[in-house]
Amino acid sequence: MEQVIGVLDGKNESEKVEVLLNSEKGEAGHLHLRLLSWGEGIGWYPQKTIELDCRNLASLQTLCKKAEIHLETIRNKTPRSSGKIIPFPTKHLMPRPGLQHKPTAQRAGS
Repeated sequence: MEQVIGVLDGKNESEKVEVLLNSEKGEAGHLHLRLLSWGEGIGWYPQKTIELDCRNLASLQTLCKKAEIHLETIRNKTPRSSGKIIPFPTKHLMPRPGLQHKPTAQRAGS
C-alpha cells in the first residue's frame, strides 16, 4: 500500500519532491523520494525515484540533522573582521650577520 507522507518544494516551480511510504503486511516497508516535474498538458510526472528501506530511517534522520547543523554553521559565520596588519621586517630592521647583541652593562647594586 502506497501512502503520500508529504510534498517538498523543488528547486523551481516546476519541480516537487514527493515523500511516500510503501508497505505491505509483514514487511519493514520502503520510503520513496520521488522527484516530480511539471509538463504542460501532462501535469505532474515522476522523473526519478529513490527507494530506501524503512530500517534506515533513523540513520537518514541523523544524516539530515548533521547536514542541517553544518549548513547552519556556514550561514552563521560572520565575515572576518579586519585585523591589525603587522609589517614584515625589512633588511634595515634585521640584524646584520656577524653582529652580536652586546648586553647592556648592569649598574652596581642591581
